[in-house]
Amino acid sequence: MSMSNYANYADVIQNKDIEKIVPKEWKDFMDTLAKNDMDFEDFAREHHFEDCENKAVVESYQKLQNAFNKKTYLKIRIQYHDAEESDRGDDINGAFFAVDGMYQLTPAGKKYKDIVVRKFYVTFG
Repeated sequence: MSMSNYANYADVIQNKDIEKIVPKEWKDFMDTLAKNDMDFEDFAREHHFEDCENKAVVESYQKLQNAFNKKTYLKIRIQYHDAEESDRGDDINGAFFAVDGMYQLTPAGKKYKDIVVRKFYVTFG
């Protein structure tokens, strides 16, 4: 059986920028993490690989997501990536927020959206 590499991408927003956009909800989320003896990296790792069982933390996270969406019309989701287990060229390591909804198809792209497929590949140099 062979091993494979899979390409991934994320449109990433920095935590400080989320804090600027929705400061109250960001503070509430950080405070809820602290009250529950959890830090940002722990929550990201737990939420990414399995469902977090701490109801207060999950609710605070969802409020943050909803506030961000209401303000920007974009969706954020917490992710976790360990570059140590992947590739030294990765741009992401640890916890991060990915943003969904950044791009729209052009009118020409919409016309051919059912026959053009985005694909990813990895090359080695």
